[in-house]
Amino acid sequence: KAYNVTLDSNLELYGGYAYTMNVKVGKDRMLAGNVNVIEWTEKELGEKDSYIEEYSVWDGESTESITKGSGSESDPHLIESAAQLAGLAYNINNNDNYVYKGKYFKLMKDIDLASKPWTPIGNKTHFPHLRLDGNGKSIINLKVDVGDGCAGLFYWLSGTSSTEKSVVRNL
Repeated sequence: KAYNVTLDSNLELYGGYAYTMNVKVGKDRMLAGNVNVIEWTEKELGEKDSYIEEYSVWDGESTESITKGSGSESDPHLIESAAQLAGLAYNINNNDNYVYKGKYFKLMKDIDLASKPWTPIGNKTHFPHLRLDGNGKSIINLKVDVGDGCAGLFYWLSGTSSTEKSVVRNL
């Protein structure tokens, strides 16, 4: 459900200032608080500050190789784009060598699969055998259309699977 905010007066935003507003979103409504304006100061984001993270959006076809990390627990392969996630799926699904078996991966960007048809990572003959740290990132707009009953981001999960550090939304 989408909400539109209508202000009682015109709100003009100027460079050199920071604007904050508290927003509460409920099941049936949204409440917006007053806008606070302060002088802009360069500072690092604090633990409770937030920022807008851009999603890496998949075009439904592109694949890229993962170039960072060795795949060890202390130096995981870093997935920095939707195309790299798709490349991982392609490589696992189309190779008989288990180069990723026991390897560690870490999601570094929020990913939007854009409701493009997704082939799960792994299949009946190629199991991923890897560990993915979601790193608090989101994967949204996953669309899987397969007929064998095993569908999702991964074809198959086993062992100690956890979604504690990741979010998959808009399935």
